[in-house]
Amino acid sequence: MNTRVQIKDLTSIALLISVGYIVNSISPSLIFGLKPDFTLIFLFIIILVFNDLKLCLAASIATGIITALTTTFPGGQMPNLIDKICTGIIVYFFCVVLDKVHMPHIVKLICVAFTGSLLSGVLFLSFTSMLVGLPVSWLTLITTMLVPLTLLNTVVFVPLFHLIMRVRQITLR
Repeated sequence: MNTRVQIKDLTSIALLISVGYIVNSISPSLIFGLKPDFTLIFLFIIILVFNDLKLCLAASIATGIITALTTTFPGGQMPNLIDKICTGIIVYFFCVVLDKVHMPHIVKLICVAFTGSLLSGVLFLSFTSMLVGLPVSWLTLITTMLVPLTLLNTVVFVPLFHLIMRVRQITLR
């Protein structure tokens, strides 16, 4: 890969992470105070679009740092950082496996969004529980917060992915 392509890809990734953070910051709560995790959604978009382990790792670290710096969850800084890095790497390899399976593209998108969001939430709650403790039981947070957020992320991810791909096609002309 030449240097020009690397800089172009890194710039695109930085812009996507920035847009994810901005949208996450300004988006209103939708269901019972919950809102989609746009930083996570944009991380999945980056993984699917660029399909490169090094870029995935860089995007995961950057997303982890941003979410750690901006979290409102008490003691959630280190769990956010660890969660995003682990989730990014696992989702990347999950996408590699899904590429070998013949399925419609929309099914792949739904699988990535649902599995990645669920994984991220479980990792975040697990690391938070180990490092700082949880305000309520782990199972309560899984059923009342994580499952609805996972579904919400999945519903938002698919049209947002298509929108980003459309914008990308327009800008590449």
